[in-house]
Amino acid sequence: MRKIVLFSLAIMLVLPSCSSRKEEIVRMISLGAREKSVECPVAYSACEFYVYADEYINSRDCTPIDYEAEILDEAAWLSFADNGLHLIGKTGSGPLRMSLDANTGVRRSARVVLRAENRTDTLHVKQEGVYREYVRLTGEYPVVPAEGGTYEALVQTNVLPSLLKVSGSAGIDAWEMSHNVVTFVIGPSASRDRRNLTLSVSTVDGWGETVSGNVTLQQEPGK
Repeated sequence: MRKIVLFSLAIMLVLPSCSSRKEEIVRMISLGAREKSVECPVAYSACEFYVYADEYINSRDCTPIDYEAEILDEAAWLSFADNGLHLIGKTGSGPLRMSLDANTGVRRSARVVLRAENRTDTLHVKQEGVYREYVRLTGEYPVVPAEGGTYEALVQTNVLPSLLKVSGSAGIDAWEMSHNVVTFVIGPSASRDRRNLTLSVSTVDGWGETVSGNVTLQQEPGK
């Protein structure tokens, strides 16, 4: 009888329990690129992103997956080297090549989106221009009296007026831009000290960077 009990215990130790859990399967999609942005020269050129597009099971087994790539912005100057503006059926990790026309204007950029199942990633292609946007403000300004006054600044720029934004620091109460002239009003000063007032005219270039021109005036202290 003792031998039968021992033999039964040995079987229980060797055989897996019916209630034991199986290893949970964890699936992960990897989609993206080493660099999120690439800068290209003015001339006709090509660029590429190294894209990762893989599936991992329990962080071990790696299998290539299909993904698609699409140019989001209206950018006739940019295309995929493989085929047009929208790629379907790219598989696995590797270079995603793009072609750019020569640029005869200012800096420009476009977004490229990657999609695989429920994952997305956005990349940016930037191309240098033969010239850049600029904004300059000119004018001769004496020290502003404590009671304030109305002044003008001449705007020199190669940007359309509709793309310009005017702003002023505290103390500049109002402004208006007509053609290439900004008229602005400085209010009375309540400060015991001279204060600096700054008027700014700015735009955002094709790379998303702010370009601005500024004038700084001094105002006499209030009485």
